[in-house]
Amino acid sequence: MILKENSLFYQTNQGLYRYDILVEKITKLTMEAWYQEVYSVSDKTLWRLHGSNFTKYSKGFVSSHFQSQNLELYGHDGKLIARKVDFFEGTPYDIALDSQEKHIWVARAAEQVVDCQDFETGNIIYRLGEPFDNQSILSFPEAIFLHEDWLYISEMGNKRVSRLHTASHQFEIYLLFDFPIWGFVKSSDYQFVQLREEIVQIVDGVPITLKEIPSKI
Repeated sequence: MILKENSLFYQTNQGLYRYDILVEKITKLTMEAWYQEVYSVSDKTLWRLHGSNFTKYSKGFVSSHFQSQNLELYGHDGKLIARKVDFFEGTPYDIALDSQEKHIWVARAAEQVVDCQDFETGNIIYRLGEPFDNQSILSFPEAIFLHEDWLYISEMGNKRVSRLHTASHQFEIYLLFDFPIWGFVKSSDYQFVQLREEIVQIVDGVPITLKEIPSKI
């Protein structure tokens, strides 16, 4: 999920969608519209990365894939700039790059941990959780999201969103659900949770499911 001003972009097994929050309208997007609206990219070269972990940075885009331990950097034109081989210690399920581009956070769901790594060297600076330990503080951290000084962690096993202060490493439970959490995003105005096939908006602490039948473009 990606929040841009008053729009939420998300995908399910049925396709790619934009939810216009102010008018409560869901629109199904083509791949071309998705990349143009979310990343301001019209070049189809980047489409091949769809399905990978994918985020913007100052020189273009950062990408990882759960079947690879490599980190790849692409320019705005979609051309590969660098491939950092064996950058990740385990399997990256999701990545989040801090605003200063010094640290990259990595969710490793199968290993039950979230790592903070140096963006240049790959050195692990901080780790939350214990690898392959059923008693780890985290249970299948599927996705992560950075907002201000907090890293929000979507935990499928614990059915919750937890959060970690990126400086003090204070850890706390943020939201609890009855179902596994696949993703979470927030801004100063909005909060959304992704369940398996539902998107839920949190309004004044109350979860509201987006149910409108989408139009198409």
